[in-house]
Amino acid sequence: MLRIHHPRPCSRPDAGVFAPQASAFTVLPAARDGEALLSVRREGGPSAEGLPAEAVLEYEVELRELREVQVLCDGLLLQKTLVRAPKGPGSWELPGERAEVRCSWRGEVEATGFVFRGEAPFRYSRADASLLRVWRELKMKRGEVAELKVAPELAYGSGGEPELGVPPGASLLLRVAMGDWNDVEDVSPGRDGSALKVVESRGEGWQRPMQRYVCTLSLEVEVRACAESAPEKVAPEAEVTMALGGGSVEAPLEEVSRLAGLGAWGVGAALDVLLPTMQRRERAVLRCSQALVGGPHERVDVRATLSSWVRVEPVPHTAEAVVRTVLVEAEQEHERPNEDARCEITFAVRAAGSGALLEEATEPVSVVQGDGAVIRAIDAALLEMKRGEVALLRAPAAWCYGEGSGYTRPAGFPADEAEAEVEAEVRLVGFERGKEAWAMSLAERLASQLKKKEQGNALFRRGEFERALRRYEASNSRAPEAADLAKAIEAASCGGDEEAASAANERKAAAEQVRLACLVNMAACQLRLGEHGAAAKSCSAALDIAPGSAKALFRRGQARLALAELSGAKEDLLAAAKADPKSREVRAALTQLKAAQGRAREEERGAFGGIFT
Repeated sequence: MLRIHHPRPCSRPDAGVFAPQASAFTVLPAARDGEALLSVRREGGPSAEGLPAEAVLEYEVELRELREVQVLCDGLLLQKTLVRAPKGPGSWELPGERAEVRCSWRGEVEATGFVFRGEAPFRYSRADASLLRVWRELKMKRGEVAELKVAPELAYGSGGEPELGVPPGASLLLRVAMGDWNDVEDVSPGRDGSALKVVESRGEGWQRPMQRYVCTLSLEVEVRACAESAPEKVAPEAEVTMALGGGSVEAPLEEVSRLAGLGAWGVGAALDVLLPTMQRRERAVLRCSQALVGGPHERVDVRATLSSWVRVEPVPHTAEAVVRTVLVEAEQEHERPNEDARCEITFAVRAAGSGALLEEATEPVSVVQGDGAVIRAIDAALLEMKRGEVALLRAPAAWCYGEGSGYTRPAGFPADEAEAEVEAEVRLVGFERGKEAWAMSLAERLASQLKKKEQGNALFRRGEFERALRRYEASNSRAPEAADLAKAIEAASCGGDEEAASAANERKAAAEQVRLACLVNMAACQLRLGEHGAAAKSCSAALDIAPGSAKALFRRGQARLALAELSGAKEDLLAAAKADPKSREVRAALTQLKAAQGRAREEERGAFGGIFT
């Protein structure tokens, strides 16, 4: 029988080894089946061997140290941790495949204890294939100290290293203290090594600048005639500003680029690769080859500290026609307005060329998103803004006061719409989000369904088919559930209120008609957007509601014709012609179908004409 008692608990300090743990255990004769006692020898004490078989022994055992040992490379490398990495930011990180590492190490031959290298600093690149393989295989963190048992395959191999006194086939014991490293990442567009990024100082946050963002940075450039030559700084450190992917640079950046012998845009091309990978306040170097930046130098080092950026981005669902520049960020806010949100805003709209004031609201005004109370550019941008944000919008005539926009053209707006861009500075003071469909009453859902359909119709008339499609989809998502309509009818009928029952039936019919119209209009949008499969599905859903709908049959026939489903197209178009015999559109589509059938027959004859004689 074995009894164990733990008088002192175990703890694990930051140093990485367990604090001493003491245990006591008793071995009774029954546990040994009459065998002699265990042969246990204390340090400096007598052996327990030879004591009577019936004796009872009590042991006290103290675990003084416990260290982590990793078995790597199928047992060729044993890594025993002597000092764990200190806790803190990045304490879990390991150097990357191309990292440039700084450490110190000491080496001895395992078999003889011969020290072939005393403790000394060491710098190496993990990508250097000429180094001992052990330097690529070890897995150590910053500040960690480890003892490595290295098999010959990872060390000097069967040949040894006579100059150091390492015999052939020798296993080594290394003591390594890991310092720090700079990760090196291949960020070249083709991952061909033409642009290697070295992080010298990490930045803040998770965000990175994107295309169009205007970045402010400090910059210095060094050139090397060849990879081994000393670097030559071409200009003192300068602060520059550039728009990512813009293809144009400000004078200071152009000057630095020319001094480096890279033309006006060489350094800009390097920054277009480097900056999208950087955090705010990060410092990094991009090692560029001639393949990336051109010029007479084998290598160009572009060192940048990214101070800040201004977000410049297209407003979604405007086909990139409207671009916004965020002048004041609302970093502590996360919520944005939704469709139908009531927004409090101030704004000033000016002609982009002349700066003439066209329209403004210096005091907050209340607008409902999607109602058309402000120009379309502002209305679309509100969905992307946060409370307290200020944005500068740049928009063409079609998104402000152009022909067919529905807005009165103010004095000072250019007559030539091709040049009639505007800039609108907008501040979102506050907003109240529109009610979601699940929170609406039956009457509210019916009203919202109809409103979204009418908004879609207005967009369709202006040729904005993608935005119109979204409104029609929103209309159908706001439609009352069939179960809710049925409950309302049943409740009115059971109560004997014929007038209420009639009204409930009318609401059901109206909701169904709006849904039908939206499905047919969705198909019209999808046909114009080239989404023929989606158009056919929309029409099929419409025909489930109204099997004889001429428009649904016609548009599904158009979709099937575009998809080369000629049999189905013929069936739909003939049914549409029967439902609406006077439709010129249907007759034109039948003519197109006939031509397509003729082409199909010609292709069949060409394919099979040589088979039969």
